[in-house]
Amino acid sequence: MALSIFVPIAYIASLFAALALFSKVYRSRTQRLWRQYQESTAADKSMVPARAIYNALAEVQDEYPDEDPTSPAWVVPRATLQGALLARAVTALRNMAELRENKSALTSLLEKGSVGDDAAALLETMDQDLRVEVTHIVREAGRFDESWSKLIFESANQVSTNMRYRDIVLDINKQRDEETAKTHQLGLEVHRMEK
Repeated sequence: MALSIFVPIAYIASLFAALALFSKVYRSRTQRLWRQYQESTAADKSMVPARAIYNALAEVQDEYPDEDPTSPAWVVPRATLQGALLARAVTALRNMAELRENKSALTSLLEKGSVGDDAAALLETMDQDLRVEVTHIVREAGRFDESWSKLIFESANQVSTNMRYRDIVLDINKQRDEETAKTHQLGLEVHRMEK
């Protein structure tokens, strides 16, 4: 019994289709993992400047360990170190809030089956890194004053809230100026309210 010419052609066609499907799935998975890596490093980059500034100042101070931490004769002023540590805590708080939002979104996506478990593992790793960062901040705050280690995140929350309100107010002024410019462009008169 002789085989038809269509059997080898069908075999080659199915082989090409399987390889094309594998290639597409592999490329999409690689791109997704690369995107996740870029997002995780972007989140880390937002933490790096505040941490780097504080660490650089602390290293300068640590070169002169003979000075009493409570004395005003520190090489780097104590207020400068505390301000840098507070900025680091504010950045950590913002990252924690962003991580909380991402966790809720990820949970709903996991329930739907839209993303794999590797995204959840990546988010969990980021959460653990952030917890380590918070522990380091509290430990460094205890270096200045034991009570400040308990209050640093309260202070950081106040600073973060103040910055958020300031951004909102500045955005309102910017929007008002843009609307005024658009109104002038249309040739309409702008009535300003007296303060």
